[in-house]
Amino acid sequence: MILRKLKNITTPTRKKRSYVLYAIGEITLIVIGILIAIQVDNWRESQNNKKKVSNYFSLLANDLSDQLAEIDAQVKAELDILKDSEKLIRNYNRDRHFITDASYAQSLGNINNWRTFIKIDPTFEQLLVTGHVGLIEDEEIKKGIFTYYHQLRKVEAIITENHQYIQDSFSPFVLRTSSHSLPDFQNKLYQRIVQLGYLPANIEELLSETDDNNQFIQANTDQPHVRLELFNSIKFRYRIAAVHLSYLEDLRTRTEALSQQITARKK
Repeated sequence: MILRKLKNITTPTRKKRSYVLYAIGEITLIVIGILIAIQVDNWRESQNNKKKVSNYFSLLANDLSDQLAEIDAQVKAELDILKDSEKLIRNYNRDRHFITDASYAQSLGNINNWRTFIKIDPTFEQLLVTGHVGLIEDEEIKKGIFTYYHQLRKVEAIITENHQYIQDSFSPFVLRTSSHSLPDFQNKLYQRIVQLGYLPANIEELLSETDDNNQFIQANTDQPHVRLELFNSIKFRYRIAAVHLSYLEDLRTRTEALSQQITARKK
């Protein structure tokens, strides 16, 4: 009797223990499943982030390639400014005054002009706006990207501000005191719109100076104060182009270096 009673008591206890172990097993399996699911989700998110970063790097590489082309074009424009400024400065130093002939007018027209420098940063802006810049785990290249675009904006600001001086001071002075021809690149644009019929075929004749104007211009530039101010203005224009070239060549080096870094990370 006693053994039967003990047996009856033990059986529910064992069943209860089995249920508890079963529940623990179920919970353990659920927890393991959740952890595996989290790991899978994290892995998928990590893979997606890597794809996003790789895509951003491809876009950045394209932007940098376009930026190099833009730098090349700006360098060419600044070199043309240097060439024409040097020509005017050398002629002045040789003759001790300006000879306002066609060559003078053409050179003065070329330096009384500027080319707008364009920064190409759509991908960088997208990284900032979306906050995806945080997806770039490589701190070295992330820092390099920020440093580069900071310098790019600085160069753009310097060139833009100097062009504002040309527009506000240099150009008005030249127009008041002298005469100049259309810049070379604008002549090409004029030729195009002449071909389209927007302008008359004799546009150059219409825009050319008369003999009376030429005599007045020569007399005006022969005045000591005008001659000195014009000479100093041309030298200052020369220095602006030289400064731009210095910044542009430094920017070219930075652009090439960052492009190589990004290309290496893409592989």
